[in-house]
Amino acid sequence: MVHPMAALERLIPKPVGLSSEVKQSAARAERSWEAVTGLFGGLAATGTAAVAVGAAIPPIAPFLALAAASTFYFKLRAKWAKEDPARSDFRRTTKYRVPRIDVMPVMPPGEILPGMELIHSLFAAGASLEATVTCVERAMGASVAAAEKPRDKEIRTALVDRVHETQEHARRTETLAGTVRTAAERLNGTLKLTKFRELWTSEGASSVTPGRTLLETLDKHDVGRLISTGIDERYLDTPVRRQPNLENSESEVDLLLEAGAATEELAVTLRSWSMELMLEVERF
Repeated sequence: MVHPMAALERLIPKPVGLSSEVKQSAARAERSWEAVTGLFGGLAATGTAAVAVGAAIPPIAPFLALAAASTFYFKLRAKWAKEDPARSDFRRTTKYRVPRIDVMPVMPPGEILPGMELIHSLFAAGASLEATVTCVERAMGASVAAAEKPRDKEIRTALVDRVHETQEHARRTETLAGTVRTAAERLNGTLKLTKFRELWTSEGASSVTPGRTLLETLDKHDVGRLISTGIDERYLDTPVRRQPNLENSESEVDLLLEAGAATEELAVTLRSWSMELMLEVERF
């Protein structure tokens, strides 16, 4: 005869974190956006140098620097999806909070070009991904606690609540990831316009020293404009990558396409996993 306590314990899902498929997608997204961060950083530094030597290039450097910061922000959130330890604060609900960023101080003069919404899209999607992963970690913590105290109804309720929240955050993340991909594709096209392709071949390109940070490379007035957007200055302390390969500039910019696709893949995989998790937990 099976003891009632043993039967009850079998009903409680084992604390399983994000699947290997989700973590592989997160790793791909992390690597993709890391490459784009380097691309934007190099372009921002080149743009600053080009304007300094009198090249007829629109002052897009501050915008590109803020774009680099936003890609770095999302990259970190993707990295967190690979590391999902159980949390003890599983009774807390998980809030979705998007950093407040005002892009107007860094917008180039003239019309708003396609793809410039990528900054807001990345911050929104990154914040949603962070909320999703945090909720997963809290659900894992509740699962561990439920295994230790299988008759504690409060813990079991908290587990179910966290799993439901996980699916809600994952659903939003999937929606926002589609917006990121669309914005990345649009910005990819914008950077290939004639007036911006001069960035690749300007005289100032050779004067940029790789290894310096964005804060060290940009004009002090541009740095002031960046700070006034409300960005966390730590995201601007990223090294400027080597200059883009002038012979393969088109493929360099296409890094955006890969990153956008990787973001959507991660979000779709995460949403699918969250639905399976909810079905499992609702059975007990």
